[in-house]
Amino acid sequence: MAKGWIKLHRQSVDNPMYRSEPFDKWHAWIDLLLMVNHEKKQFISKGQLLTLEAGQTVTSIPILAERWQWSENKVRRYIRLLCDSGMCTRNGSPNGTLITVVNWAKYQSDAQTDGRGNGRVDGSADGRAGGSLTRMIKNDKEREKAAPVIQSEEEIYAELKAMEAAGRWG
Repeated sequence: MAKGWIKLHRQSVDNPMYRSEPFDKWHAWIDLLLMVNHEKKQFISKGQLLTLEAGQTVTSIPILAERWQWSENKVRRYIRLLCDSGMCTRNGSPNGTLITVVNWAKYQSDAQTDGRGNGRVDGSADGRAGGSLTRMIKNDKEREKAAPVIQSEEEIYAELKAMEAAGRWG
């Protein structure tokens, strides 16, 4: 079995070949991985402050059906298969379907991997690459201080529509 990692940029979806044919199950999975957030984000929807964690996205069955060129029933069966296989979870809400990729943090990192494929980088116990603990704590605190971008529901939907029209999602 092959070991190691590759990086796949989210702009890959802009390539005309990306959606040139209906997706198969593997390509639909890769598309979901490209769709989910890579970091925690907050937004306002229907007057509520919502938080999406890394590895989560809010979408809908009709949106996925159009993206993948599948029927809505096929999308439902596929998402159910992923959930039954322990690859993701789903929760329906008035805001759409929340899909959470299981083990996102374990397998995704900005740092270089050590090639062992164990979900940790550079062999560290907490999955972080090198550096002192003091510097990592300082970096975490600086990230926490960064003010989240909060948009209105209308701004979010307008942005999603614009991304769909441009063939981008992610």
